[in-house]
Amino acid sequence: MRKIYLFLSSMFVAGAASAQISLTNLAPAYSQDFDGMAATTTLPANWRMGAQTSSPTWAAGASVVTQQASSGSPSSGGTYNFGTSASERAIGAMTSGGFASPNNPMAFFVNDGTTNITELTVAYDAERYRVNSAAASIQFFYSTNGTTWTSVAAGDIATTSFPTGSSSYTFASPLTVSRPGIAISSLSIAPGSNFYLRWLINTTGSNSQGITIDNVSVTATYAATASGLSTITAGPVAAPATISSLVNSSVAGTTNFSFTVTDDGSTNDADPTLINQIIIGQGANNSVSLANWTQAIAGAELSDGTNTVTGTITATAITFGSLPVTAGSIGYI
Repeated sequence: MRKIYLFLSSMFVAGAASAQISLTNLAPAYSQDFDGMAATTTLPANWRMGAQTSSPTWAAGASVVTQQASSGSPSSGGTYNFGTSASERAIGAMTSGGFASPNNPMAFFVNDGTTNITELTVAYDAERYRVNSAAASIQFFYSTNGTTWTSVAAGDIATTSFPTGSSSYTFASPLTVSRPGIAISSLSIAPGSNFYLRWLINTTGSNSQGITIDNVSVTATYAATASGLSTITAGPVAAPATISSLVNSSVAGTTNFSFTVTDDGSTNDADPTLINQIIIGQGANNSVSLANWTQAIAGAELSDGTNTVTGTITATAITFGSLPVTAGSIGYI
């Protein structure tokens, strides 16, 4: 149990950025339509292309594609940013005698949540920008290390969905095949752990069709947080109903209140409660003239009697961010 005191004198924040696509319990969904690429060859952050291989790894993937096209009759083999316009894009491949199939768009994620990810639900569209005489298909995979891949048949698209024909281009209205609701179940992706998604685009070599993926969405299902692992209760120093201010006074007024965070000890998991951020939000009864806290609160401190942290004040909140969580620190309960 630890009592924590908040001192206000008449500012609190942010979690660390991740190098991967971050999913959390409160923000479990991600989407990517590739439109931000415009008519360039640079892939979105945390996307790579494994070219000319059926066994790609994330580490060896490229962060760019080799070609982009929005019109005309492109014939060079390569990995592509295709689009109907500069603002409507999709990524994939079109191969040739000199550029082999298959090719693999890949995405890199991290579980930044507080409990395990138990299921992923993925959706995407496949779009065809060139018809040709060679068969084409897509296979879908996931991985927890970016090297070893597990097939997910529900995300595959068979050759029958991309009928062959004489060479022609379909920039104005590409054939679209949707794969909604692809469930990857029985997972146990722990907090802080990574996972990867991959689409193997097989265009079988020469006389290739131009096949892409677009409108990718990923939603994580998280294990429920066990109840009773920690509690927060009011401390002996009550929170004030109001904090008054004398507008024309040069005297700084101060107030404080306390709250108690209690860990369950060994009752459930024997692990400590770790707090890396505390946010005090603005209530509903602020006067109009003081609705912006940066004009009313000069500073804020959080203390457990031994450690003290300074908060950051914004218009509507005080945030104590990046709290240390090592043993003996203010964020370790």
